[in-house]
Amino acid sequence: MTSVLIISLLITKLASTMMYAGNIFLHSILKESRRLPRMKKFLFKHALSQEMSFYDEKTVSDIKSAMDPMAIVDIISWRIPSIVAETFKLLFIIMNMIQMNWQLTISSLAFLGIFKLLLYPIEKVIPFNI
Repeated sequence: MTSVLIISLLITKLASTMMYAGNIFLHSILKESRRLPRMKKFLFKHALSQEMSFYDEKTVSDIKSAMDPMAIVDIISWRIPSIVAETFKLLFIIMNMIQMNWQLTISSLAFLGIFKLLLYPIEKVIPFNI
């Protein structure tokens, strides 16, 4: 039983490392690509097509930061693959938990759900930025 757990944790770590290497490769491809000038042009045209009320509500720094194509490249190449990798790890861990003891898995997930519901009013007052 413990050897299966150790092997599954090693496989999870290996998959996480491979996805991280893929993130670095994807980021370098997107950063060095010829798409950045086209993205800048598209973002500029999009900003020009906005209504005048948009410019009344937003500051110059908000508009400039929204027109930064590197922020979009960072989201595409780091955050989305990271969410996929973390979801994969979570599913793998839950599968192993079910394989070990399904009753304990259900009670643990139920406890996490109840704990999250109890913390919800506190999160509204004090936002946790993870």
